[in-house]
Amino acid sequence: MLVNMLNEIIEDISKAVTFVLNMLPDTPFDWIDFSKIPGWSIVSYFIPIREMFTFMIYYVSAVGVWYLVRWALRVVRYIQ
Repeated sequence: MLVNMLNEIIEDISKAVTFVLNMLPDTPFDWIDFSKIPGWSIVSYFIPIREMFTFMIYYVSAVGVWYLVRWALRVVRYIQ
């Protein structure tokens, strides 16, 4: 009885997580479709905004990983 109820709860959690993950895009680095904006090709010719967004995402991700590793190393040093 209890095992069946726990299995149902785990299945429901699995379905919810799968639903949320299916809503995410395939890649976080290609998320804006600028082709639908009128006149975008003219602006993009002079200022490569799409590439700037992509570079910004890579840069912020790298800085975030750096801070995460730095924090983890400080926690390890604090524990010892």
